[in-house]
Amino acid sequence: MAKIFVFIVLVGSAVILIFLYQANISDSTHGHRSTHERYFRASEPIRFGPYHSLLDMNKTGNLPDVYLDDKAKKPSRFNQSCARFPGIFDLKFKNDHWQVQNTSKGSLYLFNAYLDKRQGTSVRILATYNQPPRQFQFYCQFWYPDSSRPVIVQSRTALWLFRMGWGAEMGSYLHPYLISCEVKSLRGKLPISVSLVEGKCDSATNNLKIFGSKRAEKKNFVVCVKGLSFPYQDMTTRLAEWIEYLNILGAEKINFYEFKVHPNTKKLLEYYEEKGLIEVTPLTLAGDYSNHPYLQTQFLRKKIVQRRLQEVIPYNDCLYKHLHEFKYVVLLDTDEVIVPVEGTWVDLIATLNNTLGKKSSYMARNVYFLDNHLHQHPWFEGIPQYMHMLQHVNRAENYTKPKYFVKGFHDTDKVLALHNHYPFGCLGVCTTGDIDVSLAHLQHYRSDCASGVGVSGCEAMRVNSVIDTRPHSSHVPSFVRHHRVFRLALSRPVAPLPPPPLSHFVITVVRLVYMRDAAAKNVMIYGGSGKSTTSSISWPEENPRGIISSEKNTCFVAMSRYSRSDPEMLEYDRPSACASFLHYTWKTISCLLSHITLVSMVVSYCVLGAFTFEALEVHHEKDVKRNISKLRYNVTHHLWNLTSTLNVLREDKFKKGAEIYLREFEGAILKAMTKDGWDGEEDPDIVQWTSTGALFYSIIVITTIGEPLYAHPFPINSEDTRLIPDTSRSTPGVGLLCC
Repeated sequence: MAKIFVFIVLVGSAVILIFLYQANISDSTHGHRSTHERYFRASEPIRFGPYHSLLDMNKTGNLPDVYLDDKAKKPSRFNQSCARFPGIFDLKFKNDHWQVQNTSKGSLYLFNAYLDKRQGTSVRILATYNQPPRQFQFYCQFWYPDSSRPVIVQSRTALWLFRMGWGAEMGSYLHPYLISCEVKSLRGKLPISVSLVEGKCDSATNNLKIFGSKRAEKKNFVVCVKGLSFPYQDMTTRLAEWIEYLNILGAEKINFYEFKVHPNTKKLLEYYEEKGLIEVTPLTLAGDYSNHPYLQTQFLRKKIVQRRLQEVIPYNDCLYKHLHEFKYVVLLDTDEVIVPVEGTWVDLIATLNNTLGKKSSYMARNVYFLDNHLHQHPWFEGIPQYMHMLQHVNRAENYTKPKYFVKGFHDTDKVLALHNHYPFGCLGVCTTGDIDVSLAHLQHYRSDCASGVGVSGCEAMRVNSVIDTRPHSSHVPSFVRHHRVFRLALSRPVAPLPPPPLSHFVITVVRLVYMRDAAAKNVMIYGGSGKSTTSSISWPEENPRGIISSEKNTCFVAMSRYSRSDPEMLEYDRPSACASFLHYTWKTISCLLSHITLVSMVVSYCVLGAFTFEALEVHHEKDVKRNISKLRYNVTHHLWNLTSTLNVLREDKFKKGAEIYLREFEGAILKAMTKDGWDGEEDPDIVQWTSTGALFYSIIVITTIGEPLYAHPFPINSEDTRLIPDTSRSTPGVGLLCC
């Protein structure tokens, strides 16, 4: 009986799955759709703006490439180890660029992971943790190509990227940490990603791409700039001059981290990025802070301790991303330049190596070029007046104190972690060389002194100034080039919004309501919260690539009226009324037929099952009832024979013999009820396995597949110790099938 039931269930399930698979195949076939069907399905392919694929977009993101490459072989989610490979929708993100792992003590916000081949091979992970500095240790789950299970390694004690006494050790802040795990190659291959967890068998909600696996001949200098945040201030001219100056001094790449910048500044950054002179990495605040431009700017201005805690993340991200690419890392703000008295940075480092020896860092002393010194001299002829540094040559006579507000060159072979002004740690002992002001100094262009200078010291710097024209010696030849760059950058058309980061909130335009009036169209926009807004927009004929805006969302939409001259856009003609009618009619008929077929299959399955169950069980039920009559006859016959077999009719012997037969009869009745499903009725013509009962049971089997129906016993009557059928609570046929 059980084998027949399983066979019926398997055959029916296979038929239903084949039907659904064929329906899915027919729906996913796009190659032979008509123009009208493509129009109504809005089947425009995904576009990635200036990028060719998701992999191109992910060069600065922390999502492993294995999630984005359909051809890449992913580690098995279920393997012989206690950890499983997290799927892309198992990952948790915060503010787009931070992956989240919850622990028993708090939440880890993970930024990036890097390969470090100095003194062995390690993977370094940058993260913030809402726990004050303690002896933290975690586990790294390394995922290798062509391996079904991870290699799990306990981390070293996490390095707190701050200092005691700076005001953060007792507050409820997000603290920056550098977490290191040793790693070994597996069959000659290094891991493709790493997950950081509290316990070795914890389920990871993070999986970080590992940067730095490619090695090349090292260049000289990379400049790292913390998050740019001036969304409402146009810094284009100052920034262009600063970039050109650093390029002349010897910076081969400038890595900017970008919160929000003015549109003109954004165009300038895009120009230099296309030229390969800079790299721009998008950045957001970690944790629960808002990244709205205004609120973000206010946070960075007023929450000084929190800002400094988060600043060290991009600095060290820049260090480790370029660890095997450049010899020196230079941390600068956009109002600072390390200026040699003569020559370039290459000449300066060569001199320092000869005079001070090989050091882990060379630090330049700070001097202010304050804004109140402006225009105390005439404009320099031949230099544009908007060039701030070249026209601003008055500086404070006094330098700030030694070791205060310094910036320098950090050797990527030696430093382990960096702060804004000096290293947090080195591989071995940190050795710092102070650059003599006769060789170079840090020119700092500010409106006022930093708070650490003091009132009297700052006042002396405002009053006492000297002229320092050392930038002119190396910067004048760049005037012509700077003029040309500035004109090119500002003449660039406003570019469309770049594609969002892979973990970013994506706005999807789900339907464009076509109107006869081409001047306005209604657009339904769905946001990440599931809510929709309807925006009415102006769509001028000369701007077919127009922008759709609502109060909270902005996106670029592909309309069916794109100009044929634009090869990147799809061209769909508006379908006629007849074609629309035929299209929707066909869709309606297809939908009805598919549902009718599915319902018919289910009904047929139930009816066939009912006939099968009735044919198998009704004869058994009748045999059980006939057997009960035989049992009663047999026990009566045996009791009667007791009176003839006993020579003397003694009460005790009669009771003993009768008890034996009655107990056998009771056991047979109990077996008939519990094993054979007898319901108390002895008439063979009155059965529970009727056609109706069998159909009802067949429906129960379909709706409760997997539940052990054949193992359900009869209920126990509370007033008797015997098992009896509870006909008021049992369903037809169920009691007879408890076998």
